[in-house]
Amino acid sequence: SLPTTDGLVDTGANGDVFVSVTHAKRLLRMVSDIDRLESFKARAVGGFDGKPSQIIDVALKGDMTIQGRTFKDQPLLVISSKHDIIIGRQFFERHDILVDCFRRRLLFPESLPTTPVKRSKDRKKRKREADEVVAALEAELEEQDRRRRN
Repeated sequence: SLPTTDGLVDTGANGDVFVSVTHAKRLLRMVSDIDRLESFKARAVGGFDGKPSQIIDVALKGDMTIQGRTFKDQPLLVISSKHDIIIGRQFFERHDILVDCFRRRLLFPESLPTTPVKRSKDRKKRKREADEVVAALEAELEEQDRRRRN
């Protein structure tokens, strides 16, 4: 697992779960059960004003734990963001999780019990593999930036 305290609950974000490029790189290096979604199709994402602000063309898939509840094979859309993770409205809707802004908490349904956290044992091998994936991701992102500038 790779904990973060730099998360944002955004009920105005019309999507599931978004992770920053920086956090995605850390996930690939340190988490054993994270994979890149190969069949992901690029799409534009709108900002708060509804206008397209960036293209999402990289996605990961892995288990995500929030307050002791694990969500298996969760798609994580990689975006440029100052937050490590943004959890959007569609995620909360799909899992019937209520956001209690007044008490600053999430209310989970009884059907989502807490789950124990599983640790990876083969870190060195996974780190080497992840370094290769991260290098390829960085090269791809740099190429996309170069194309956008031209």
